[in-house]
Amino acid sequence: MKSAFACVALLITLAGCRIPPSVQSTRDIQDSEKGSAVYLKTLTEDQRTNYNNQKDDYLKELNKDPVAAKKNYAIDVLDSQRILGRMGYGTLFTGVVDQRTQNALSLYQKNKGIFQSGNVDVMTSFALNQDEMLLNKRIVRTGLFTFFAQLWNRYFSADGAWDYQNKNDYSVQASHIDCDPTSRVCKESDAILGFGTALIVGTKDYNIVKWDDYRILAEFKYPPCEKDQLEIVRDTQTVTLHMISIDKDNPHCKDLLGNETTIDAHLIDMKNLDIQRMTELEKKREALLLYSETAKKIIEAAK
Repeated sequence: MKSAFACVALLITLAGCRIPPSVQSTRDIQDSEKGSAVYLKTLTEDQRTNYNNQKDDYLKELNKDPVAAKKNYAIDVLDSQRILGRMGYGTLFTGVVDQRTQNALSLYQKNKGIFQSGNVDVMTSFALNQDEMLLNKRIVRTGLFTFFAQLWNRYFSADGAWDYQNKNDYSVQASHIDCDPTSRVCKESDAILGFGTALIVGTKDYNIVKWDDYRILAEFKYPPCEKDQLEIVRDTQTVTLHMISIDKDNPHCKDLLGNETTIDAHLIDMKNLDIQRMTELEKKREALLLYSETAKKIIEAAK
């Protein structure tokens, strides 16, 4: 008994008696958030929502089933060690917050601008998972833009990506369009890759309402909210999709389209944007990795 008290009294100076961190309390989470204010400001609205949901789920489980919370904490520790090791922080996959893991966590938290708890707290677990998503992320390149108008009066086709549907690289979309004056139909074939894993393929038929020597105009209706108008201009070699609101007073339509009366999408070549995204992704990944001085010299020498 005396030896146990002595161990506690010498906790700071005797590494062998150091008590490893454990499951977080509500107070620990509050302290972590106060010390991570700068990091929290860097989160997007969606990321902040995800963090809050993760925190709420943790607190509910902690209050409802402390035993399950401890089991999940051990799993989080193991996952954190794996991610830290992948980024160069030199952890072993033990499932226990030992001294080596505490040092790695503290250094990671310092580099990330997170409260240095030396523990796998909710904030750190969230940040590590965000970084792993970045490490796993892949940029899928879309096809080049083509505008085939050599047989204008008999057939037309185009390939590319809609700029409106490709605002970010979490969902990548490529399209092929071909128009036939005989059937009076322009067919759009789409391939959409969502979050790098789910491929969705679909087609849509636009009824041609005008086809002269200069322009093709075709329409597709989404009753009761929207009318899509496909406009193809021969001289400028442009393909534009006008998404037109046809019932602005309908609350359901407002949820789908917002306050805009017309939204325009343009079929473009995404090559330059794809290269830019790939370059930015590599820089972000590189910033996550912890290199020793020897490793840095090797990288510099290889340039």
